[in-house]
Amino acid sequence: MFLYGVSAVHSFAIQPDNAFVMEGTSVQLRCQVNVTLDGGQNYKIQWQFNSTQSAYEVEEDFDRRNGSFTSILTITSVSRQDEGFYHCVLSGKSGITPTSSDSAQITILSTPRFLQEPKNVSAIEGFITVLRCKIDAVDSNATFVKWTKDNVTVAISDDTRTEENAHDIRYSIIGDNDKAYHLQIRKANQSDAGIFYCSVHLKYSGQLILKSHGATLDVLFPPDDSYPSCITVESKYYSAGDTLTTECISRGGNGPLRLSWLRNGEEINGTRVDDNNYNIRDTWTLTPTDNGANITCVMKGKAVLNRRQCEIGPLDVYVKPTVSIKPETNQVTVGQSVTSKESTVPTITTVSHVMQTGLSSAVISLVVMISLFFFAVIILASLIIRYHKTKTRKKVWPVPIP
Repeated sequence: MFLYGVSAVHSFAIQPDNAFVMEGTSVQLRCQVNVTLDGGQNYKIQWQFNSTQSAYEVEEDFDRRNGSFTSILTITSVSRQDEGFYHCVLSGKSGITPTSSDSAQITILSTPRFLQEPKNVSAIEGFITVLRCKIDAVDSNATFVKWTKDNVTVAISDDTRTEENAHDIRYSIIGDNDKAYHLQIRKANQSDAGIFYCSVHLKYSGQLILKSHGATLDVLFPPDDSYPSCITVESKYYSAGDTLTTECISRGGNGPLRLSWLRNGEEINGTRVDDNNYNIRDTWTLTPTDNGANITCVMKGKAVLNRRQCEIGPLDVYVKPTVSIKPETNQVTVGQSVTSKESTVPTITTVSHVMQTGLSSAVISLVVMISLFFFAVIILASLIIRYHKTKTRKKVWPVPIP
C-alpha cells in the first residue's frame, strides 16, 4: 500500500513484539506508524526477515481519522525455518530515508507432551495429598504450568503472574526435577474435593497449548466418634444353646468402611443389613465358652486412622453341671485312696465306683478273709467246748455203796 500526500512521519506507535510460537501454530506481528497527510508524497510499509524482504502474507490498514498506518504480518503453521528476527520498514520516493521499527524475534518451541497425567486420588482429611503431573519440553522462559480446579486457578509455576497467584496458600507446585509439576495440597479438607487439570500456557499471551484430562480428588473423612454402635435386644442372661442377635451400625463419613465381628479371638465378616448402609446383623448360638466373653464389632477404613470398636458383653451364659467319670486303668486294693477325673462338677467317689480292673483280686481277698474268719470262729468254738468238758469231769463225786 502506498500513502499519498504524507507530509510528516512520526515515530512508530506499535513495534512488533517478540513471540514464542509452538511449531505448527500461527503467529502475527504488528507494526503501526502515525502520519500526517499533506499530498505530494507516497509511502509504504514492508517487512523484512533476517534483514531480507519477507514473502509472508501482510494485511494493511490505514485509518484516516487517526492518521495511523498499520501492517500485520501473519505466518501460518510455523516451522523451524520461520525462526529469526523480523522488523518493518516505512519507505517512500527516492531521497526519503526509510524508517525501521525495532526487531522482534520469533522463537519456535518444541511441543510439550505429558510424561504422566494426573490420576484420580482419594485424600484423607487433615493430611497432605499430591496430584502428579510430569511434562516434557516445558521452556520456563516461554511457557508456564498451571493447575486448575473446576476451571479456577489454584497454583501456577510462574510467580510473576500475580493476578493468578491469589489462591489458597495450601496449594503449591512441587517437583524433584524440571519435568515434575506435581500439585501438593496441605491439610486437605472437604472443600478441596473436585476435578483438577494440569496445563501448559505461553508465558506472554497466556495461550493454552496443552491440557491434561480431569483428575477427581475425593477427600475421605471418618464417621464421628460415636460410631460404631453395638445393639442387642435380648435378655442379659442366657443358657448354653440359646441364640443371640447382635447388630453393629455406622453413620456418616465419606469413603469405604468395613465392619466385622471379633468373637473368642476370631474375626468374622458381618452380614450387611442392606446395600445403602454399612450396618451388620448376625445371630449366634451361645456355648459354654461364651460365658464371661464379649462379642466385639470392629470398624476399619481408609479414613479410620485409629482402632474403633464397640462391645456386647460380658455375656452371662448359664451352664448346667454335668458329671462324667473315666475309669482308672491302674489296679487298686481295698483301703487305697482313688481319684477320678470329672468333666464339669467335682465328684467324690468311693472304691466301689471305680474298682473295675482290680475287682477279681479284691473278691478273692475278701473270700479268703471270710474263710479265715469262719475258720477262726470254728477253732475258738472247739476250744470253748473242750474247756467246758474238762471242767465238768473234775467235779464228779463218788457214789456211796449201800
